[in-house]
Amino acid sequence: MILASTACAADRSAGRPSAAAPTAPAPAASASAAALSAADTAICKEVGAASRDMVMSILAGTFGQGETTIVGAFTEYVELLRAKAADAGDDGVRAALDRLAAAAQRYATTMAEADGTAFGKASEELGRACGDPPKPPLAAGDRIGPAGSPCELPVSFQIAKEWRAGSIEVEPGDPFAELTRKGSLALVCEIKARLAGHVAFIRVWSGPAASGGLRRALETYLEGEDVREQDWSEPPLAGTPGAEVVYRVYSELLGEIRTERAFAVRTPRGVVVVSLNGIESEEAAVVSAYELAKRTLAVTT
Repeated sequence: MILASTACAADRSAGRPSAAAPTAPAPAASASAAALSAADTAICKEVGAASRDMVMSILAGTFGQGETTIVGAFTEYVELLRAKAADAGDDGVRAALDRLAAAAQRYATTMAEADGTAFGKASEELGRACGDPPKPPLAAGDRIGPAGSPCELPVSFQIAKEWRAGSIEVEPGDPFAELTRKGSLALVCEIKARLAGHVAFIRVWSGPAASGGLRRALETYLEGEDVREQDWSEPPLAGTPGAEVVYRVYSELLGEIRTERAFAVRTPRGVVVVSLNGIESEEAAVVSAYELAKRTLAVTT
């Protein structure tokens, strides 16, 4: 299953808060879900699927017509949450659905009123009520990549405080699978800054060694993006030659241009690209988290 996040923001310079659509609550799967009735388990699965489909549709550009269409989609989502809350027999599931509906209502009113942090916390609360095991954020200095970490990768690096990592898995036949690929590169890990108070992501992509070198790998990563400016460099990464691009990209969904960045490094298992994305990708604390990953990068032998 793909669990992904997207973001829709108002203009911060005008004093309007940014908004982020939440990661879809996952269907109940852990042993703790055994206490739920079959009806409540079905509710958890239905809401999880509806949340995921809505978020992934936004990512796929289905709602590219603008805020009006997104608000309409959230209005239907709120109606579903309230209906399922009324049907829920478990007190915890019912309360979590009510809180998620309240957070979603802010999106259904206007994107300027949305609170991505509240929505994200409500989504996590529903996941716990449905039996998902808690996933506490890693502490600053913990590494992503080694065996046993949330993402097992050909590289490892430290993450910033309260950034949360999760591996990306794609089920056969998933209609949104194409969103996890950029040419020969596959999205394998996403690290979110939501709990740190930012709408930003560090994403890890892996693929076979590019015949054109690391720059070609980054060019593959940029394919399909509306890139307006590019600044290329070749910094040393993990003690070996690397490649990096800082670029200005236009978002049709948000109607704005922002700065994002990515670096690439060779590993014994091919090439790895690490990117910084999200509507707050220019924030100093967010860039600092990306620089921490780059500075502490190590290649797995």
